[in-house]
Amino acid sequence: MWTDRLLKANIDISTAATTEVIAAPGAGKFIAIDWIGAQTNAANNVTLRDGSTAYGGLLPLASAGGFVFENTIKNRDGIITLTANTALNIVTSATTQLSGFVRYRIVNL
Repeated sequence: MWTDRLLKANIDISTAATTEVIAAPGAGKFIAIDWIGAQTNAANNVTLRDGSTAYGGLLPLASAGGFVFENTIKNRDGIITLTANTALNIVTSATTQLSGFVRYRIVNL
């Protein structure tokens, strides 16, 4: 089992925009996400981004819809592994509330 410190970041977005949720960790490090979950109060299209690059496809959420990704396989690199020294950004299509949080680690290359 890894010994990296588990950190938390809130998801609190209410505009149609690109929002940085976790800042880039610096040279020689990457973000490993072990759990992420969010829910919207109205229809919203959500895209997770590895910096400026889409990480997977569009997540079309219905009103009161949400998503959860969990590292149940206990992969050291997380369920979502970002490129070295890039931020986790979330893009939303609607001016509605998207709320949740992320549990993640900063891992040295």
